[in-house]
Amino acid sequence: MENKGILLTGATGFLGSYVYQALNKDVDQPLWLCHHEAPPKTESDRWLGIDFLKPSEAEEILPKIDTIIHLAGKISYQKKDRDALRKSNVWMTRELINSALAFGVKNFIFMSSASTMAKAIQPLVFTDKQSSSPVFHSYYARTKFEAELEVRRGEAEGMQIAILNPSLILGPGDWNKGSSSIITKVASGLPAYPAGSLGLVGAEDVAKVVVKVIREGLWGQQLMINAETWTYQKFIYTICELLNVKPPQFQSNALFANLAIWKDMISSMLHNKQNIITKETAFMSAQSFTYESNLSDQVVNFKYHPVEEVLKQMINEYIN
Repeated sequence: MENKGILLTGATGFLGSYVYQALNKDVDQPLWLCHHEAPPKTESDRWLGIDFLKPSEAEEILPKIDTIIHLAGKISYQKKDRDALRKSNVWMTRELINSALAFGVKNFIFMSSASTMAKAIQPLVFTDKQSSSPVFHSYYARTKFEAELEVRRGEAEGMQIAILNPSLILGPGDWNKGSSSIITKVASGLPAYPAGSLGLVGAEDVAKVVVKVIREGLWGQQLMINAETWTYQKFIYTICELLNVKPPQFQSNALFANLAIWKDMISSMLHNKQNIITKETAFMSAQSFTYESNLSDQVVNFKYHPVEEVLKQMINEYIN
């Protein structure tokens, strides 16, 4: 009998590179990798350029697959990107679920976000308890939640699924984009730090949880993945200390945040770059969020690396 394999979407992305390495090391199945950006230079024929919004492009590979790990998607807090967010997060997941069902794919792991797990009863608490209806602090979170519903539809139609909801994922990567770019921004100097808090987890640990789902059969689960919750002040001050740079002396307030939004917007227009600070990011960074992952921690039974250890690894690679 043919040994069916694993299809990993978003394999060239930040998290995708970590999941790829973990699967190569710990899972004994053929692995096919979907890329959006140019794949690494390799002689392997297992790198695939597939647009899952065009289902016919997946017809050749899906009969060889029994597990899909869906990491591909878009993260943005720009209002102008809302159509792209819906297309990349909701529509792509819908088409991938449809194709997977059509070709009898057994298992589906979806990488969502902890941001989908806030509930109306306590909107500043991200929790893995099913306590009340969801509330969204960003349009990105809304699209990831709607993508989760597509995955649940796949479960209702017979697939085994797992939904993973990590907090902010940290690790060495491209120092000019994503969470890795935080190191570059802090190194260049920040005038102030946000008032709120955030959940943090290492990329290597997220990848290991993906492997645990496959190896231990943790299907039918929705798992929050969060190592620790820090204030932004602690987060930025720790990075400053590791970089040996002066930390910001002021906590940002509403006026400061509004000025920063306009300054960033003007700078982005002049330099033709994406603005980093938006109304959504300014609002979220001012909130003292809490992360409750007790149910998930019991299922995963995994010891996460301390966040400070992950940051030390990042700084070491950034400097060298």
